[in-house]
Amino acid sequence: MIKVIYNRDMPRVTIEGHAGSGEAGHDLVCASVSILAYTLCSLVLNLGEGGYANNAVTDMKEGYAD
Repeated sequence: MIKVIYNRDMPRVTIEGHAGSGEAGHDLVCASVSILAYTLCSLVLNLGEGGYANNAVTDMKEGYAD
């Protein structure tokens, strides 16, 4: 199961787990969540250039994104 936690106060998004809807490397649900996580990280890091997210830190590994 994929778990997404959003903390509005920090602000912080944590995504962890695996969907398990297909074999490893062929799971479309995990692939979809992964690309959304990468897109969100890219957006946040690019916002840093404008001043809002200057202190943004991202951490992405297999089964985990923060």
